[in-house]
Amino acid sequence: MRSARSIVLAVLGALVMAFAVQAQEADTVAGEHVTMPAPAYHPEWFKSSFLDLPEDIEEAAGQGKRLIVYFYQHGCPYCKKLIEHNLGQPEVVAYTREHFEVVAINIYGSVEVTDPEGEVLDERDFAKKVQVHFTPTMLVYNKDREVVFRMNGYYNVNKFSAMLAYLAEKQETKMKFLDYLAAYQSTRKPQALDIGPLASVFMTAPFDLQETLRTEARPLAVYVQEQDCTSCKELNEDILQRPQTRKFLEQFSLAMVDVHSDASIVSPRGKKSTARQWVRDNRIQFIPTLVLYDTSGREVFRVDGYVKSYHLQSALDYVLTESYKRYTGFQRFLQDRTDRLEAQGVHIDLMD
Repeated sequence: MRSARSIVLAVLGALVMAFAVQAQEADTVAGEHVTMPAPAYHPEWFKSSFLDLPEDIEEAAGQGKRLIVYFYQHGCPYCKKLIEHNLGQPEVVAYTREHFEVVAINIYGSVEVTDPEGEVLDERDFAKKVQVHFTPTMLVYNKDREVVFRMNGYYNVNKFSAMLAYLAEKQETKMKFLDYLAAYQSTRKPQALDIGPLASVFMTAPFDLQETLRTEARPLAVYVQEQDCTSCKELNEDILQRPQTRKFLEQFSLAMVDVHSDASIVSPRGKKSTARQWVRDNRIQFIPTLVLYDTSGREVFRVDGYVKSYHLQSALDYVLTESYKRYTGFQRFLQDRTDRLEAQGVHIDLMD
């Protein structure tokens, strides 16, 4: 049962957050070149929290639930899709509310947060601390204040539902999410993927990524996919085929890895294994994923969420230009890139 102090704090927290949202409806945040098109909408059943996360975790555990911290930003089309599509389905909402408490954090917000380690900082700094590069991002905490799952970017409703079940059943102590997801979807008949002309651009198994980096001396992109993957199909048949995407891809060494394959692979650091094991060693949980390496074989970025063409192209540009060395995070680079293109008369449609 919630203490009187908790109730008071929750009410105060709601008021503070309301004033913060009103303040952020201005065109930009002071000192930051970040456009804030409109306040974000959250379902009324999200927890009204003072953002004291240790307390939120404890209260959730007391109800036999886990805490989900949902990171968003104003004007984020993927956040809108998550809220309106995934969390617009009554059965998904009912299951989420039964097993989880959800609190929302604005990655550019200034509301005070007490993080699970007890450090007090604002929303913006907390998002940086836990390395949130995409919105939406969800961090799921167990009763010991440990992150047991991280959802980077949008998951389609089937994978989102599988994620919820995986965590509600505490399966993370027994198997990898990809294995659980495969079983969750096992009743569906797999459909083979076709990448058309791009098939000749990607190297195929067996893979020696270390040797490729040594001989080609350019960044490496490893595309992880599987059969019967709706997001892979959209990526393959549309986004990867676009001239601007191909222009960026042609500047990388490219490898395509099937998540369930036993083909041999030598990692950029020289470790030998199978493709299946490499995927698990690298904790790849979302399909498709694009893992991007610099010329030394160091992973510098990965795209492991549902993205449209502009975000994928921007991620490739982020690595090719080594902008990760100059920016504090991908979102800063993305906003600056968008502003530059808009100033040149190039209209950006985030959902194209």
